[in-house]
Amino acid sequence: ILAGEVRPTFREVTELLAELTQPVLLRGVQVKTLSYMAPVSDEGMQRSDFTIQVSGRFGDLIQYLEQLDQFPALFQIVDFSMHVVDNPTIVETEISGRFYQTGTTS
Repeated sequence: ILAGEVRPTFREVTELLAELTQPVLLRGVQVKTLSYMAPVSDEGMQRSDFTIQVSGRFGDLIQYLEQLDQFPALFQIVDFSMHVVDNPTIVETEISGRFYQTGTTS
């Protein structure tokens, strides 16, 4: 699944999301919620949409987004939004993404 070569299953998508939210990537960012949709066909590929809601300092969130951009898996960040909460140093961010796979399962 990391190379996008097989159809993502519940277990595989869960494992990949666990990789995207491991402490070494988060570095000061807290995961609030995590969800994903079942894989669907999209122009000859399989895709699974996901959402990660995180909070942290602005600089930490930017670093996390950069880490996601460099992550060795076939996915893209489709959209994200940021807003400041009660504490002006904390920003909440919702990241919407999409995992892709190009092969078929056996």
